[in-house]
Amino acid sequence: MKEDGPVSVGARALDILIVLIERAGDVVGRRELIDRVWPDVIVEEVNLRVHVANLRKALGDGRDGARYVTNVAGRGYCFVAPVRHSAGSEPGLPIPRRGKSRHDA
Repeated sequence: MKEDGPVSVGARALDILIVLIERAGDVVGRRELIDRVWPDVIVEEVNLRVHVANLRKALGDGRDGARYVTNVAGRGYCFVAPVRHSAGSEPGLPIPRRGKSRHDA
């Protein structure tokens, strides 16, 4: 959610966002992200970069100074925006494991 309502992102971008928010403020390695978001599927790092770029675009990262996802060279990605959990939410829930979907690049 952003101020003006829900943010629309693809399934894989949402999975990446969930992993990054679970570890907000920490660097999550590229390999860990790939293993969590594409379990049992072989993908290249370019797939991760494309989905992170789409996620940044959907969130408005870089617009008016807003920062959400940063790249830590040679290490991975970090969710840097403040995170607020709403009432009834449970932080740290694992993302569902799934195979390759028809939407995967």
